[in-house]
Amino acid sequence: MFAGFGLVAGIWFFAGYYFTTRMAELEHRSSGISTRYTGAQDLLATMRVQMLMGSLYVRDALLDPNPAMAEEYRRQIEESYHKADEALKSYVPIVDDPGEPKRIERLRRELEEFRRTLFEVLSTDNREWPAEARNLLRRRIIPKREMVIHISEEVQTINRSALRSTGRPNVASGRPSASHWPRASPSPSPPRSMQAAWSSGCNASAHATSRPRAICSASRRNC
Repeated sequence: MFAGFGLVAGIWFFAGYYFTTRMAELEHRSSGISTRYTGAQDLLATMRVQMLMGSLYVRDALLDPNPAMAEEYRRQIEESYHKADEALKSYVPIVDDPGEPKRIERLRRELEEFRRTLFEVLSTDNREWPAEARNLLRRRIIPKREMVIHISEEVQTINRSALRSTGRPNVASGRPSASHWPRASPSPSPPRSMQAAWSSGCNASAHATSRPRAICSASRRNC
């Protein structure tokens, strides 16, 4: 009887240890994915902000064609591009996807093309800038800028989909959602070996309990 109960207790202890360890591993993995997701989205946002700053510098230069300020605008554009490109260099995918590095490389190429377009616009005759500012912005700068934004939003959408496919952990707290825990019922049924041990223990207990009653009954009949 004691051996049966000891076996049951041992199996339950092992099962509890296994589930506790598994949950700790899943929570650690979920926390890592959440950290990479937040970092990746922040880097993409930084890239977009710096790109928009570059377009604002060009707009200011077109509206204020002062030769003394032209070099300063070029310096600011170059600085914004450098920060945006550094953000993309630091980008780390949240999951292992062979297509992710290609998308980031494409984004960097489009960002470089956007930078080249800005400098080409600033290399035109500055005497025509005030009159041509709207056309230059609409025909040359805005299409390039929208292309970069489109690719960055595409990458962000893929990141959100990847986050959902891995269990959609809570980014704010770093804890996994219910779908990220092991797929087990709230009260999992014990294995067959455990059931057999439990049955043997119960049978032994029942046998030990019913034996004195049988002896007593036999004694009464003999009296």
